[in-house]
Amino acid sequence: MPRAIRPSQIAEALAGPPRAPRWAIADRVPSAVCVPLVEIADGLEVWIIRRPDGMRHHARELAFPGGKAEPTDASLLDTALRETEEELGVPRAAAQVLGALTPVPPATSRFVIHPFVALIDASVVPVPHAREVAQLIRTPLTAFFDGRVAYSVVEMSIYTSPIFTFASGSMYGASAHVLLELLETCEEITGTRLPEPTRTDTVPWA
Repeated sequence: MPRAIRPSQIAEALAGPPRAPRWAIADRVPSAVCVPLVEIADGLEVWIIRRPDGMRHHARELAFPGGKAEPTDASLLDTALRETEEELGVPRAAAQVLGALTPVPPATSRFVIHPFVALIDASVVPVPHAREVAQLIRTPLTAFFDGRVAYSVVEMSIYTSPIFTFASGSMYGASAHVLLELLETCEEITGTRLPEPTRTDTVPWA
């Protein structure tokens, strides 16, 4: 993957016609996440969070900042930006929205996740909220293409589910589907393909 992929290229790619939903999402509870990108010396990095051990739901999971839509949120985008500010201390004014990805319904809840990709000002110093975030994992997008982040898949009954493994753990389920779509968007921009995933029979969320 070229080192100089630009935020404007991602914004242009996401500005096209929305992709058809891969799953049924009717009658689910709306939620939203932000997929934060930051410009670094060799392109862009993505921010991923690891949830604390003691959380009632999603403990130790790798995810993107986000949560359930609240009545006071003006939109699902507002939900994503509010949650990012609350969980990582990123001011809304420091987040430039590049576009939206396909909504994903988690297999283990009645929610549907609406993902929004945002470019975070490089001058922002994140301040993770201790009750929501145990660790902020900052990973260059190039790491997914050169094999530094292990990529595997597990065959479900009607679809294939991706798994990305970091030093701090694995991202799987709905969050991994969101990440994979971002990486597929990068593939379309650059013409560079992700490494072929390895196959596993282990379902991480089972």
